[in-house]
Amino acid sequence: MTDSASAALFNRAFGETCWAIDNTSVDDGTLTINGWALRPPGGAQNAVFTANGRPFDDQRFPLERGDLGDLFWYRANARDSGYECRTRLTSEELASPAIALQFADRATGQPFDDNHAYYVPTPSSADHGLALPESPRMLRTTGNDNVTNFRVTGISTAIKLRNVVNLLQRDFPDLAHVLDWGCGCGRIARFCADWPGLAGVDIDADNAQWCSEHLAFADFGPVGLYPPTPFPARRFDLIFGISVMTHLAEDVQQQWLAELHRISARYAIVLLTTLGEHAAARAGLDAAGFTQFINAGSAFFRTAEAIDDALGSPGYYGTTFMTHDEIRRKWSRWFSVDRIIPAYVGNHQDLVVLRRR
Repeated sequence: MTDSASAALFNRAFGETCWAIDNTSVDDGTLTINGWALRPPGGAQNAVFTANGRPFDDQRFPLERGDLGDLFWYRANARDSGYECRTRLTSEELASPAIALQFADRATGQPFDDNHAYYVPTPSSADHGLALPESPRMLRTTGNDNVTNFRVTGISTAIKLRNVVNLLQRDFPDLAHVLDWGCGCGRIARFCADWPGLAGVDIDADNAQWCSEHLAFADFGPVGLYPPTPFPARRFDLIFGISVMTHLAEDVQQQWLAELHRISARYAIVLLTTLGEHAAARAGLDAAGFTQFINAGSAFFRTAEAIDDALGSPGYYGTTFMTHDEIRRKWSRWFSVDRIIPAYVGNHQDLVVLRRR
């Protein structure tokens, strides 16, 4: 495969645009964000960052990001993808739960991709008086111990999951029981205090215990590496599992899909994230490895994760990539695959929307 053919393959998988937040802060009413953004073809002058739909007061873009040149070798503007933006928040915004952020077309003000929103909690809602987990807990849950990342990805995921449920024309008040499958140390659950009948489980018993002690609005507990869970059949109207299937081998995935089917109510919604072609294009695979993954439909890599020590079962955890065709083929045994939204959670992981028959 020629270099140009490889670049075209990776570009198709990555998509036209994506962006990420490295750090945010709100100091004296001023919101600051920085990170990287890969824009669609065209000049940087055509791109703008928005807070609640309005452009930031001060935008510096593009900035040099040489660290991304090798990772995104197939994107001509990767080395000039950094940004830093500041804007003054209104009193109403500061009193709101979160600020919606988008990477948008300057001419129209419309996001390049509606699904790539981030949400930043304001100081009044950042922690709701809840304790923050210690650094090792965050590391096991998210792969880093950055408090900003913990808050932003937590609230962003909670809001975006709720948006999907509303898109499916299900009202939250009509949901009797919700399960956070793979709750970790409560990164998402801490922003779901008003979700009905919320429960959470995790194979990391220590983190599940921390949630039980510090997030009193929900019921948390441990589960084993393999099913079953302690829940009765047809218990939950909504189940979400963020960054769980992304770490399980296919045989273990199938065991858990069977269990999620058992404990989900009729017509329940099950929201699970996977690492798809976009994530694979960001993973540093060479062209041969990427092509092999696409042709096979899935790839599982054993990884040494911090959570292995907590589990006491080295080798259980890994990194799994799956194409959309493979998901539809393998998961339809248990659920109807309603849709798959690329790079929806964290602007990185695909969201698989399943319905219980």
